[in-house]
Amino acid sequence: MNLTIKKERSQKKKDKQARKRQEENTDVTQTTRLLQACEEAGFWKLVSRVFVENVASRGLLRSLDFREVGVYEKHGQLDGVWRDVVIVEYVLSRRTCGIRG
Repeated sequence: MNLTIKKERSQKKKDKQARKRQEENTDVTQTTRLLQACEEAGFWKLVSRVFVENVASRGLLRSLDFREVGVYEKHGQLDGVWRDVVIVEYVLSRRTCGIRG
């Protein structure tokens, strides 16, 4: 394999990694903005559900301090198959819900 092909492959790999980082940063930014908007609107907690096998979304939510609180069995359909979902929550403001500490 010649040097030009190696450089092209290396650059493609770097470009792909950069796109992935940018997408991850966008997801974090959008979710952080949602959390801020909800707190400003007076909400005290956000609750959601994520398919159990959606490792990327679960990781993103954990990195933002969402807590996994349980599992609903056969709660949502994907491609015609009933799937379990993980229930996640995020307490927005400890002050507004009367939690101390």
